[in-house]
Amino acid sequence: PINTVDNKKQKASSIVNISGLTVNDATVLFDKLIDYNLPKLVDEASDKVYKRLDEFKIELFTAIENRDPNGFNKFNQPDIQFTLNECQKIYAKSGKQELKKLLIDLFSKKIFEEDELEIVLLNEAISIAPKITIEQIKILKDLYYLNNVSGIINTIDSLKEFFSTNTF
Repeated sequence: PINTVDNKKQKASSIVNISGLTVNDATVLFDKLIDYNLPKLVDEASDKVYKRLDEFKIELFTAIENRDPNGFNKFNQPDIQFTLNECQKIYAKSGKQELKKLLIDLFSKKIFEEDELEIVLLNEAISIAPKITIEQIKILKDLYYLNNVSGIINTIDSLKEFFSTNTF
């Protein structure tokens, strides 16, 4: 077809403006990602997956809404949609409550994060979350705290010293 001014106006008017998303808009997006990207399962498996994802959605949206409802505006970004889709797949497959809580925490932190390095780290944390145990996650979380929040540990030697002088 010939690109006339009218044709261009028609195309432009068909573009949906998704800035200023609400929780209802985010819900529609969440459900579309499930429909478009998750494999089709049958019977009991399908029922379990949809139940898991429904509880995941409710808890995730509550966490975002409690922090700042404007966080839903980021749902229009490709990186956020890819990451949300990844979280959906991870939790749908496992159904582990601890993993769900961790994914919600990581994803909701990512929504509000501006620092590029932190975003990369959150992406990596989400991708490895199903591959390590909850105990390993707790150790990593404690090490992160000791290094980045308290400043107690900043070298391997300070880590060795910390563990040699502290009992758990």
